[in-house]
Amino acid sequence: MLTEQLTADAAALHQAILRHGGEVSPFFCGKELGWEHRRIARAMEELVAAGIIDPVAAVLPKPLKQRKTYTFPEIQAILTAFPAFARAVHAVEHAAGRRLPTADLSALTELFDFHGLSPEALELLTAQCCDEAILRGEERPTARRIEKLGLEWARLGVRSRADAVAAVRWMARREQTVAEVRRRLRLSPDARIPSDDAYIAAWLDWGFSPALIELAFDRTVLNCGRLNWKYCHGILESWRKNGLFTMADVLEKDAPPRKPETAPPRKPETAPEPEDPWRYIP
Repeated sequence: MLTEQLTADAAALHQAILRHGGEVSPFFCGKELGWEHRRIARAMEELVAAGIIDPVAAVLPKPLKQRKTYTFPEIQAILTAFPAFARAVHAVEHAAGRRLPTADLSALTELFDFHGLSPEALELLTAQCCDEAILRGEERPTARRIEKLGLEWARLGVRSRADAVAAVRWMARREQTVAEVRRRLRLSPDARIPSDDAYIAAWLDWGFSPALIELAFDRTVLNCGRLNWKYCHGILESWRKNGLFTMADVLEKDAPPRKPETAPPRKPETAPEPEDPWRYIP
């Protein structure tokens, strides 16, 4: 069988795709496994070459550094050409409680036209942001929050409604993992700083488990006397470059240097005390 000739990564990605019934994008399945962009791309190429997945499905998301803005006439033309997208925009305006200015409309059009989020995914994105706003005690989500979460979904390879459903579930699990990492790093659950969360998100995106992040934290505190985010990041980045993603690999190949064993100091030899000739005399 073709699947027996696959590499371990391609076989793992294939199993992840099957777990979703083949309805979720292969790239998102790879992100769900905790893989980086290049690793997913190699596995998808192998599955395409083996004829297991359609080349059309093996789409890589565009880098988020590549942004595209749209003029109002361009937005109007896309809204006219795609009624389903127009309905999704109307849902966003209803959730935000106002008509969106051109800048916000451009951001939504970018998600749809440039990053490939379907109108159904955009509607689920809006509903997810409404739920988040309620949990934070806010009346409505902001258009900026919808754009930010939409870009995060685009980074994960979300395109269809099935992708969006899987992303909602994945992000809920991810939040639990972040909470576990923060607990292991002795961080307060109530004092969250965006830069701290960015570090943790990067480490999880690299595929490190909370236990490995805690090990890097322990080594950081041992050498710095406190949690130094850059130092801890450097440890994990080194492990990533060397392909050390399991506790066994790290303990075997990046064990801290052991101090040379030194023999205990010898007591200076002293001359025996002279025998007392009177010891037996009462």
